[in-house]
Amino acid sequence: MREDYPTVIWNLEEMNRIRELLGLNTIPHFTTLQKFLCRINTLYFDFLLKNTLKRFYSVDSTISITAIDSSGLPSGYCSHYYSIRTGKL
Repeated sequence: MREDYPTVIWNLEEMNRIRELLGLNTIPHFTTLQKFLCRINTLYFDFLLKNTLKRFYSVDSTISITAIDSSGLPSGYCSHYYSIRTGKL
């Protein structure tokens, strides 16, 4: 999914099932996602991603590869891991 943050929020507004599973009564502003992803530790994000996938896939489902495509992000936004590796933190 090559989407920018505002589009992700718009998609959440349209996806009632996902909102219900995540327990979202209101949709956050897209900058909330940007700030969250800039600050979260990679290990915590990996844990969060795995647990989110467990909610959407049954026990019988096989998920061989899961990836997040951040190519829709402006170049000023980078992962916590990348920031550490490049010495930006």
